Amino acid sequence: MNCFLLVCHPDPGSFNVSTAQEIRDRVRARGDAVFFHDLYEENFNAVLSLPELERKYSFDPVVQAHMKEVQASDHIVILYPDWWGQPPAVLKGWVDRIMQPGFAYGYEDGFSDSKEVIPLLKGKKASVGITTDRLNGPLPITDIWEKTLWNFVGITDVSFEVLYNTRRSSVQERETFVEGMIKRILTSQY
Repeated sequence: MNCFLLVCHPDPGSFNVSTAQEIRDRVRARGDAVFFHDLYEENFNAVLSLPELERKYSFDPVVQAHMKEVQASDHIVILYPDWWGQPPAVLKGWVDRIMQPGFAYGYEDGFSDSKEVIPLLKGKKASVGITTDRLNGPLPITDIWEKTLWNFVGITDVSFEVLYNTRRSSVQERETFVEGMIKRILTSQY
């Protein structure tokens, strides 16, 4: 199995980053490949320029590498903190630059005005881990991830792990979050 693992938190000592590193290490220990990216550590350029938007292609070697690794992966895993009900802006920029037409989806008639979308990432799985200071309740962003992004590009096997009240969470609650993420990845059938 190939796993694309993306973490987005500005603090390299954060729970998100340490969780991503633990997932990376445990998946690799099983003998699986992991493409690991920390968007802040990499200083990922989240700005989708007009020329890139118009040509529907990026010449940025970092964007090309991410696309190649996503394409080669069976499972896409994303970890991030919930900030005002949304991911950090750099993660939104990553989605804009990576999940482009011609890579993540296409149209029946090429890039015409056709309304027939062709998902190009079918057969993959996605897991999203979100930490939040909210006490409980649904996170509307999960619908956006699942229905607006993943399903649109052909990924229908989607899971979420949410750690509520992160700042006050117990060690047991944090371990349960990490184990839930790892279990989903390690028990997936490909």
